[in-house]
Amino acid sequence: MSVQTYPRSPERADAPAPVALRAEDQAPAAPAATRFVPVLTSARPTLSWVVPLVRRGQRQRAYQVRAWTPGGGGEEDRVLWDSGRVDSHENAYVSWSGAPLRPLSRALWAVRVWDERDTASDWSAPSALETGPLGEDDWAAAWIEVPARSAARHRFALPGPCLRARLHLTAQGVVRAHLNGEPVNPDSSDPSRTERHLALYRTYDVTDLLTAGENVLALVAGTGKRRDREAAPRLFAMLIAEYADGRTLRIGTGPGWRHGPTPVVTEDNHYLEHHDGTARQDWDGLACEDTDWPACAPAGPPGLLPRVLPDPGPALRVVREREAAELGRPVPGVRVFDAGENLAGRTVLTLDGVPAGTVLEAVHGELLDDGGRVCTTNIRLPNDTERERQVLRHTASGVDGERAGVWFAFHGFRYVEVRGVPEDAGLSVTARALHSDAPRTGTVTADEPLVERLTEAALHTQWNNLHALPEDCPTREQQGWTGDASVSAAAAVAHLDMAGAYRKWLRDLREGQRADGAVPAIVPQLEDEAAAPDPVWGSAYNVIVREHYLRYGDLAVVREHIGPLRRWADHQLSLVGPEGLVTEVELSYGFDWLALRQTPPVFLQTCAVIASLRDLADLEDALGEKARAAERLAAADTLAKTARAALRDPVTGRWANGTQASAALALATALASGPEEEAELLAEIAAGTHEQGDRVTSGFSATQAVVRALAGGPVRPGAAAAHWRPGAGQALLAALRQPASPGIGAMLAQGPGTLWECWWIDAQNTGTGSLDHIGMGAPFAEWVWRRLVGIEPDLAGPGFARFTVAPRPVPGLNRIRGEVSTVRGTVAAGWERDAGTGGLTLRVTVPVGSEAVVRVPGGATGPVRVDGLVLGAELHPQLDVLGAEGPDLCVLAPSGVYEFACAAPGDEPGPLLGAAPAARPGVPVRVPLVPGVRAETLSTGITHGWTAQPLTHDGEAGAVLVTAPADAAPGTTARLTAGDGVTEAVRTLRVDVGGSWLSGGTGAGGWSAASEGATLEELEDMVCRPVFHEPVAGTALLVGGAPRDPREWRTARLDLPEPADLTAARFAYAYVDQCVPTPPDSLFGKAVLRLISADGSVREGRLDRPLPAGWNRVTADLGEDWPGRSRVVAVEVAVHRPEADPAPFPVSFHLGRVGWTSAPRTW
Repeated sequence: MSVQTYPRSPERADAPAPVALRAEDQAPAAPAATRFVPVLTSARPTLSWVVPLVRRGQRQRAYQVRAWTPGGGGEEDRVLWDSGRVDSHENAYVSWSGAPLRPLSRALWAVRVWDERDTASDWSAPSALETGPLGEDDWAAAWIEVPARSAARHRFALPGPCLRARLHLTAQGVVRAHLNGEPVNPDSSDPSRTERHLALYRTYDVTDLLTAGENVLALVAGTGKRRDREAAPRLFAMLIAEYADGRTLRIGTGPGWRHGPTPVVTEDNHYLEHHDGTARQDWDGLACEDTDWPACAPAGPPGLLPRVLPDPGPALRVVREREAAELGRPVPGVRVFDAGENLAGRTVLTLDGVPAGTVLEAVHGELLDDGGRVCTTNIRLPNDTERERQVLRHTASGVDGERAGVWFAFHGFRYVEVRGVPEDAGLSVTARALHSDAPRTGTVTADEPLVERLTEAALHTQWNNLHALPEDCPTREQQGWTGDASVSAAAAVAHLDMAGAYRKWLRDLREGQRADGAVPAIVPQLEDEAAAPDPVWGSAYNVIVREHYLRYGDLAVVREHIGPLRRWADHQLSLVGPEGLVTEVELSYGFDWLALRQTPPVFLQTCAVIASLRDLADLEDALGEKARAAERLAAADTLAKTARAALRDPVTGRWANGTQASAALALATALASGPEEEAELLAEIAAGTHEQGDRVTSGFSATQAVVRALAGGPVRPGAAAAHWRPGAGQALLAALRQPASPGIGAMLAQGPGTLWECWWIDAQNTGTGSLDHIGMGAPFAEWVWRRLVGIEPDLAGPGFARFTVAPRPVPGLNRIRGEVSTVRGTVAAGWERDAGTGGLTLRVTVPVGSEAVVRVPGGATGPVRVDGLVLGAELHPQLDVLGAEGPDLCVLAPSGVYEFACAAPGDEPGPLLGAAPAARPGVPVRVPLVPGVRAETLSTGITHGWTAQPLTHDGEAGAVLVTAPADAAPGTTARLTAGDGVTEAVRTLRVDVGGSWLSGGTGAGGWSAASEGATLEELEDMVCRPVFHEPVAGTALLVGGAPRDPREWRTARLDLPEPADLTAARFAYAYVDQCVPTPPDSLFGKAVLRLISADGSVREGRLDRPLPAGWNRVTADLGEDWPGRSRVVAVEVAVHRPEADPAPFPVSFHLGRVGWTSAPRTW
């Protein structure tokens, strides 16, 4: 049987053959200009294809798959599997039902389909299948150890030219392969980083590099990011040569291999890679005599060696290159180049006229200093002060045309500074972008350039942070921080095909899970001990499994990870403390990392566990585990009920400490009691954003929730679409258009074309200054895709079997269109507003195998026309009208291209008032208004005795100034109403009283060091770096001193000039932070707040589990059970470590706000 058995007749327009064939998650062909060969991870691969869309209502009724091995020399093809006709609409991740494929084999496969008319298509073009070694017995190789930077070599003879040859290659470390003097994988970074007990191999086609007779295979070993950097790298490889007569030769690492020197002098991934061009260059060729090279050592006992598996992810390779432009020569011998974009990758220097022995250095960075030279301060860690990062050093050979570049490292950079260049030398710099080859799947166009710039910046930042795992940044750490991956996943799967990349990283998460079920914060963990778990960051496991299933529809991924996810959920629930909240955590990563206003960890972590449990319930439900799903939902509801009782002010409605993040997370985790409270929270966030100059003030942990809330929800992708929320998206568009730092608008206005770690650029901010970080900006790109364009996958039909198109037009944006490639085919949606007629046109493309619920914005308030028919009034041959939801008309559309026409939705009125602050007797306070409220339409009302005065600017009302009576008692409340003639909002204000003993306008006068050897240093307007957390306005204290027994208290004390009457207070508080310039072991000291009465009694509050890298609040309740509260004469704040070794140690801490309040404690 030959391939001609599967003929392809001239393409018929009405029954097209399937296209885009793929096995598992891999592209069917190797990337152009590379030797990389995609191999399967299973002998029973899943298969997918796309049926081209040619008409409305088109469906796949059945399919037939055939797989075969091509015959040679006139022989018939050998059929491996013929499915026959299978009645099924499925075209994605179809199971292989034939005999298992053999290891180290190749085959072809094709598919044809029958449509809804039962007409058969032509057969597709054949696509390749190839397997490498699938099990331990398939390898003829052994692990060897090689000194770092050395080459392991082996000579072997071939009897003649071979038909085909493959090199299967992995390492513990980094490996570069050369065959007969020619590099095999020079544009790659092999192998993919993974957990230490695993090794993933890639496969390369080396057929043309082999010759009859003697050959030599050389493997250069680098340390890379291996955890045990002092240990020798390990290599594992097998070359297989196949001959036409069926013979195969296998050459594997093991006995007989020798190692020797290479031109690589130094290799340190983040800092310096040095190559010596004057060193011997024939180390990889036949001419090199290696008989005196020492033998490679075997790499330890089998039980301690990693398990070798095929890499399920895409190739990690150079995907594009561009010539860098010379910007100038700021000082003699120095030339500065601009790559034109911020990228992750490598550079190649081409040298002419550079004398032998000249040492050149190329420094890579994201910024230029004021003198036009490359600055790397922003990508350093605090302990990098003596070392420069991202340096290529090259000793020139003196040969014109010499090319210099790193072999192992990759850098994040836009600018390159080359030092040591003779003035008359020729020098060019080529920038080469290197990342996992995840194909682009999504494109957005709009009439607002900032929207396009945002999605492009998010796309390139995601690419730059994808090197076999989703990373935090390509410069400072290059680590798989789970928090960054979690908040960027929804945007990533819109921009890119992340199916294989996430499949690989999910395996890392599974393999890196701790025995107690905890998910480390960094996965894989390669350098230090496993990073302690945080429920916020570890929620990435739930999020990405759910996102993968939602986007690609492969239930096998859910089955693979459901067990570890259950263990993770059990661990999360074990963190619930006696109060019923998540309080028993090991730490919180920067609280809400890099937020301008911090949110308490107890709130962040409790909300994260609630969200994770609900995500897990969705996955259990997908597997048909209804009882398990109900159990997880019940646990989430219990936590939510406790959170509502403990973390919400029942009078003012304020959650936790009243940040944008607090309100948004209350929405995200469905803590709000109903639509009315949800609307109030949305107004609170929108008004708060406007009050901050159109800025989001949250950080990594909560910005996604804030953006989703401002976008109008729903806050969980794949959930039922939310009703239209008035004002949705306006605050986000305003944030994009606000170009001043800090903020998302500054990232777009100031460049360099990627998103930043912080809301601002600060070149001196070591440790948090990356300009290529995905976490903060990705949620804004998600908003563009899921709310402005409106494409939302649906859990009711994962893998785009069913999806929603629910755009949310925003005033000021008149046209947008998004197109995304999915496992079903191309999904597209776009709308355009006609300013002249007031009409809106919505165009939607639904691929074969999909159906879409189209929510026509404003369609419930006027006629919606398709093909000249008025939906609802006239029957449409393809569309089903589902009815109105809010102002939208919902329509079910099968495959096809549709154009809906209606009147554009108006700017509907919504909630007006922001959060109600605490009122002070006789002191005016601001209640912000959402943007856009016109001063002439605003009316206000307030309880008798209070006053409410609108504050206006340029015809817009920005806030209401509210004043309580001067004699108002603590706890007195008032109802503020505000209306614009169409809608009215209500807020309840309460009079709270309080006082401050430090910060908040109070200096440090009177504070003293009250323990032996302690010292106090006053700090004005303190900003803590390198781990930024919310600044303290006014004075803070650094409490330090000489090293001493850390078990003893280090104390700061304030003796009050007059006894303080705190009978109106509910509690006192002190903010303590241990992010200080002492050894990291100084973290986690226990804190105490003591209030001392004139009668000698003491009221004390303790914090036994303070968290690093943020302000911890220690409180002391001041109830009626303490008579001494009427005459408080002194306040003490102290830290110690009772479990520490008694050896002298430099215990120190920052002391921020200290005071008391009559407000209820909401965290």
